[in-house]
Amino acid sequence: MKKAIIIDANSLIYRLYFAAEAMKIKATNIDVKRQTIKMLYSICFHLVWTQDYEYKIACFDSKEKLIRKDQLEAYKSNRKPMPLELVDSLPTIKEVFEQFGFLLLAKPGYEADDLIGSFVKLANMNDIKCDVYTSDKDLLQLINEQTTLHMFVKGISNIKSFNPSSFLEEFGFCSNLIPDFKALAGDSSDNYHGIAGIGTKTASTLLKTYSKGIDDIYLHLDEIKSSIKNKLIAGKNDCYLCKNIATIDQSLFLEQNINFLLALPIKKDELKKSIYSLNFQAFFKYFKNE
Repeated sequence: MKKAIIIDANSLIYRLYFAAEAMKIKATNIDVKRQTIKMLYSICFHLVWTQDYEYKIACFDSKEKLIRKDQLEAYKSNRKPMPLELVDSLPTIKEVFEQFGFLLLAKPGYEADDLIGSFVKLANMNDIKCDVYTSDKDLLQLINEQTTLHMFVKGISNIKSFNPSSFLEEFGFCSNLIPDFKALAGDSSDNYHGIAGIGTKTASTLLKTYSKGIDDIYLHLDEIKSSIKNKLIAGKNDCYLCKNIATIDQSLFLEQNINFLLALPIKKDELKKSIYSLNFQAFFKYFKNE
């Protein structure tokens, strides 16, 4: 079976940047921009240097207004702008991904999640196994028998992998119900609140009982205790709006031929020149036999 690796680039570079910022607290001589790039090289060597992926995709968020804001203007309005130091690093970051043979994907108005979900859908339709790397829990909804999600839990060295059975074992409901979970409990990081008065514990309990999601819950309101039932009734419109916001768009590449997204070869000569010019000595070992 062919394999694809898909990286949530925005999620990863933020994690690397703030890891470098944390390092600077302990060692003030740390150059945050340089350290961010160094860690990106490290993780790319780790993930793809010895792996044979036919498809390598790095997905970025749109710089333009997000289409989800047309449905909910408050969506992600609590997010701070990307730090200027990270903005300045973006051209170099993209060069690093390209040196490792990644195709870079972005689409005006859409988030990396939608590009990832759409590629995964197309890949699965073509019987391609997908490894998705992110720290964004929204992407858990993409898990299936052909798609494993690798979550950066702490820094970049602690990675937790989920397939359908391991997700079910940990959360108690199927991964495709992530949008339903967020519809009930909301997501403060994305600045929407689900149903007032229903938190993560209640949302999880409801989905363990009604395994087809919020449609199933609303069909069985008479079985639910009145204190929760009343909240569900009062918040129904918000609930369905939030589910729509939380659902990843997987339709963007349905007309695309998968072969147009084939990975490029690793640019070993260019890669070698870059790490030598940056004096990233830790990576010289990869070129001992080159």
